[in-house]
Amino acid sequence: MRPQLVTWRAIHIPSYVVMLYLGLVAGAYTAYAAGRAEGLSGETFAAAILVLLVPSVLGARLAFVVSRWPVFRLEPRRIVPWGREGGAVAYGALVSVPVSAPLLVALGLPFAAFWDAGAFGFLAAITCLRIGCFLNGCCCGRETTSRFGCERPDAAGAVARRIPTQLLEAGLGAALLLAAAVAAPRMPFAGALFLTALAVYAAGRFFIDFARDAPRKQGLTVGQRWSAGFVLLSMAVLVVGTWVG
Repeated sequence: MRPQLVTWRAIHIPSYVVMLYLGLVAGAYTAYAAGRAEGLSGETFAAAILVLLVPSVLGARLAFVVSRWPVFRLEPRRIVPWGREGGAVAYGALVSVPVSAPLLVALGLPFAAFWDAGAFGFLAAITCLRIGCFLNGCCCGRETTSRFGCERPDAAGAVARRIPTQLLEAGLGAALLLAAAVAAPRMPFAGALFLTALAVYAAGRFFIDFARDAPRKQGLTVGQRWSAGFVLLSMAVLVVGTWVG
């Protein structure tokens, strides 16, 4: 565990904050490159990305707070994260999808094509963010005796050999990012890349969460419930879009 990436005298730079920042930068540049490859206008596309970073970050944090409201209700000062506190739910960032509709209309950008490019940014950001979780020691996996386990703490700080679920999810994001680059020219209609990437990521996250050390209700984590919902929603829209097209 390396919660402080850099420590120099009284200066402490948290790993999670650094990787969150890198994730936002990597996501923005990756989405921009994908958009330019699709022929979208550079200046207006860049402006849309910068504006939508705000609801994406706020949505991810709000989803985290809501999912743990009994804790934050008692300690509201923790809602605004400092240091290694961190905490974000990737799915919460998707609030920027419906929020983007009026903005994209105003900028003259096609909604579906924009979010095909946005899929690249989402996957790049997820990859960096989960590496930050691994360094920070949050979102840990179950205890294991496997040689592939890592010495990691749980939410209470108890260190044990655990399944590195954070790195598994980071690997999933990186693999999907490469797959999306290959599959982009072969998609049947605009928006299909975003829907496919979301469905596959959500399915992967669903199975990874079986190894995660997290509260469960009826055998499933909150993340698994969200994942199942996004798989079903994405697949339904894909089927409809393919049939209509």
